[in-house]
Amino acid sequence: LKRLTLLLKDLVDLDVDLKLLLLQRILSTAEKQGLSVVDAFSVMDIDGDGALTEGELVKALERLGVYDLAGDENQRTEFFQVREIMQRVDANADNRVDLHEFLAIMGYSYSTHLQVKLSHILRRAEKGGMSLLAAFDTWDHDGDLSISVKELQEGLQTLGIFRGMSAGDVACLCRSVDSDNDGVISSQEFLNFVGYKGSPEQYRMSRLLLRVQDQGLSLENLFRDWDSDGDLTVTGQELMEGIKKSIQRNKD
Repeated sequence: LKRLTLLLKDLVDLDVDLKLLLLQRILSTAEKQGLSVVDAFSVMDIDGDGALTEGELVKALERLGVYDLAGDENQRTEFFQVREIMQRVDANADNRVDLHEFLAIMGYSYSTHLQVKLSHILRRAEKGGMSLLAAFDTWDHDGDLSISVKELQEGLQTLGIFRGMSAGDVACLCRSVDSDNDGVISSQEFLNFVGYKGSPEQYRMSRLLLRVQDQGLSLENLFRDWDSDGDLTVTGQELMEGIKKSIQRNKD
């Protein structure tokens, strides 16, 4: 009887492992479609108290298709498995799954979530017309051409979506972006974080050229406009004058 009990426990453990793997795959697929793990947690957290009860977890797993608990003959077994999942995920044994414990299902920390979510927000904002360097300047409150940990935290707080963020999470995010380890984020590091590998000057130029194209001027015509002496080359001086003219046109 003891051996049979152990065998049944092993089978339950195996099924729970498979269900957790299925949950991971569902969350991973949702992430690829733009829904973060934290977004998913917020949807599951029906009463909005920042933690999942066993009942909320049951409803979430059923909606996701991990379990079918609608009165079938295996209902009691599957409820038991949900409880097993709860016990595995609930690291502090308070019978609730908080956000950090839920992130651990995917092998994430909250600082990892910060990186993924912030990068996604900045990319989406840029597609909507916002300049990444304009965002950088907004968060660089003291104008020293860098973003400190304090400025980063204040910037993230203005977004109003990182409710589980701690000072340690922000410091970890800053370290992950700060490639030269000087304790602050430069404009180059900020651009690199979002996936742009050129220099800030190249970024500004690319943004300017896109705006000019949006106004109906081809790059060939722009080159001719900037090549004031018509020698088929644009000198540094001609480039500066051309940029000034283009900026003035945008203002007009």
